[in-house]
Amino acid sequence: EVTVSLSEAVAGDVVVPWSTQDGSATEPGDYESSSGTVTVSSGTSATLTVPIVDDSVVEATESFTVTLGAPTGATLGDATATITIVDDDVAPPTDRQLSIGDASVYEGLGTVRVVPLTVSIDSASVLDVTFRWSTVDVSARAGSDYQRRSSLLGTIRAGQTSTTINVRTYGDRRIEPDETFNVVITPITAGIGVADGVGTVTILDDDPLPTATIANASVIEGDSGTVDMRFVVRLSKPIGNNSVVRWAASDITAKRALGDYSSTRGSVTIVSGETEATIVVKVNGDTRVEPDERLRVTLTSVPYARVLVSTATGTIIDDD
Repeated sequence: EVTVSLSEAVAGDVVVPWSTQDGSATEPGDYESSSGTVTVSSGTSATLTVPIVDDSVVEATESFTVTLGAPTGATLGDATATITIVDDDVAPPTDRQLSIGDASVYEGLGTVRVVPLTVSIDSASVLDVTFRWSTVDVSARAGSDYQRRSSLLGTIRAGQTSTTINVRTYGDRRIEPDETFNVVITPITAGIGVADGVGTVTILDDDPLPTATIANASVIEGDSGTVDMRFVVRLSKPIGNNSVVRWAASDITAKRALGDYSSTRGSVTIVSGETEATIVVKVNGDTRVEPDERLRVTLTSVPYARVLVSTATGTIIDDD
């Protein structure tokens, strides 16, 4: 029902023509197209009726308009009324499922990158499908590696099967492993399930690697006990992580089997922000008169660096 009103009472009848016009609601599926006249008599208002079609289709809220024509006995004020049809049908259970994809991005040097992720549904709905999404740390940390997002609203529009949400990542100049964080989606719309609710974003480190080298070393043998032969491992620049350097020792002219040295392999750590560490090989002293002897130390692994010089020679200087 639509009320037609006068600004003040009049002595005679006021006759007003009217008609309907489609909006998002259309006739004859949503309402019955109508036109006619309404008479305001002995008062200041009267009502006209437009029949609404009741159906069981789940659909969005729709509207149409009723427009008044030129009245007799009065002048026209507000000529148009909007009629809103609020859908009251309940969506039946459905097997529609939401999924979110994965994404990867190169970190960049001190830059902010926008990373799109696609949220999709396996078949289109006649209504908007809404969901909430949040970010979750894995190895990447919110605030320093990416922008934290919590319980944001996302929408797949009616008739569509996907939408895009964006996250932001932060670049730095640290040498570090690739890092990840997750984006988790939760449906709001009733009857919508989740096939894959977690999308993983991988931040690919693209900072240039430092170079690693190892320097030769020598030590005076001594007559007994052990002495330390020290090999210095150096990076060309500091990195943002601890680098555990693995190494192995092997014979040249010095023979471990004959007791010239005892160390065979091990590891040292170049601490984050530092550029060097020292490998120690234990050399055994003796009283034999012999030539100077040599052994080799090889770098077998240097994380977060490009090995430029991988081997060094250690000289045992005879002092007998």
